[in-house]
Amino acid sequence: MISLARNRLLAALPEQDFERLTVGLGSVHLCLGDILYHAGEEIRYVYFPEQGLISLVATMMDGATVETGIVGNEGMMGVPVLLGASSAPYRAIVQVEGQAWRMRADAFKYEMLSGGALRKRRRAVPVRGRAGPAGCGARHPASRSARRRRISRSPSRCAATAAASRSGPVCPRG
Repeated sequence: MISLARNRLLAALPEQDFERLTVGLGSVHLCLGDILYHAGEEIRYVYFPEQGLISLVATMMDGATVETGIVGNEGMMGVPVLLGASSAPYRAIVQVEGQAWRMRADAFKYEMLSGGALRKRRRAVPVRGRAGPAGCGARHPASRSARRRRISRSPSRCAATAAASRSGPVCPRG
């Protein structure tokens, strides 16, 4: 275990894997309001926050925005890269200023392909299928059980198409 990293994901890596990653990691200060990713645009860097919080924000068809997730020092920003995608279905905005480790997305992809503990720790969470349902659940009144059924039937029942949830507004119902 490495005590130098305050990001819990990095700190949990075996020393050998952490040392291999440090070659590609650089420290960066995240300022309040910084936009790390825009929906549908190429992800150039992945981030491992040590302090601060980053919000994942989906844009609805009517232009309203809904926070669909948040990342702090327990994880990483750039899960779509982890899952093999090159863009995110959401905008990533710094909500609480802090420090993070940053790595080029292409270097991170190489690390994932080479194996190691980081690859073994990944969780295959269907991120693309969550932005639409989370946004719809926040915007449309529905009973808890109805919402649960709607989400469980398809990854993005309220989204117009999977492509729309990846690159643009996620809810046609407004």
